[in-house]
Amino acid sequence: MPQPPPATTQTTLRLMRIVHGALIMSIFLYVLVCWPVGASHPEPMDKSFVMALGVLSLGIIAAGFYLRSKWIGAAYESLRAKPDDPASLALWRKGGIVSACFGESVVLYGVVIYLMSGNAKQAAPFFVAGLLVMLMWWPKQP
Repeated sequence: MPQPPPATTQTTLRLMRIVHGALIMSIFLYVLVCWPVGASHPEPMDKSFVMALGVLSLGIIAAGFYLRSKWIGAAYESLRAKPDDPASLALWRKGGIVSACFGESVVLYGVVIYLMSGNAKQAAPFFVAGLLVMLMWWPKQP
């Protein structure tokens, strides 16, 4: 069985940008799905539920910043000294993908709010916050 080629900084960066770009595109697809579907219940959404998801989203974003700085910061230092180090590349991938998933989860809270009878004004901050965080966390060359 042939072995895959060894990972390099350029191939890792390309892979992370593809994954990140796909997750950003999915945000726009969520909007396209939510728009025609609309809310499923006529009664108004409980504001405490929206606030709870907002607080949870802030915690998730904070955790994303923390893990990203911890994992990607360490990987960048190591990759500057020794490019194409497999352990550092794996740490870089892990930090990039986990933080992107955290940003995506914030957007999914907006989808949940909208589909559980919330309105667009209640769901929009989650979509915007998730998209902004994802754009801030775009993978960069170490």
